[in-house]
Amino acid sequence: MEKTSVEKHFDALARDFEKVKRKVIPGYREIEKCIFSYLPFTQSRKIAMLELGTGTGALALDLLKLFPRATYKGIDFSSKMLEIASHRLRKCDERVTLQNIDLNKTKVSGRYDLIISLFTIHHVFNKKGLFKHLYTLLKPGGCFFYGDVTVSKNKRLEKRFIEGWKAFMTRSGLPKGKIGRV
Repeated sequence: MEKTSVEKHFDALARDFEKVKRKVIPGYREIEKCIFSYLPFTQSRKIAMLELGTGTGALALDLLKLFPRATYKGIDFSSKMLEIASHRLRKCDERVTLQNIDLNKTKVSGRYDLIISLFTIHHVFNKKGLFKHLYTLLKPGGCFFYGDVTVSKNKRLEKRFIEGWKAFMTRSGLPKGKIGRV
């Protein structure tokens, strides 16, 4: 099957993803810290985790270290990202499942105590349908953590957001030639 331009973009970005995402996404570390501070589970509890947009597996590794009895399913549409994630998570291999899935084409299955999606769902066309489906995957008492970008219907506000975002990327050291392609 032919890869989309977005899949090709993330495949090409995979090797440098961990470095680049902090230059492109304002407050990324703070968002991760926020998730960890609000997790309602004890570390000894056996939980089932799902991450939409697992990328290179950095967040997954932190979660698996925090919850040594947990199982983890990571979904991504970039095969190159998943290759890196597989290597990164190899020590936890028996607790990890990685799947190359485009959320626009395939529904995820299973039941989960924790679902996380950071900066992924903006690539999904039917967000409302995905959110409804994710709700059915949560076990009673389960949690869904979601962080992403949105587009404002207010053109002036959207313009200010884009200007601020580009300024952040410039301050972060992203070369000007790459800012337009992000």
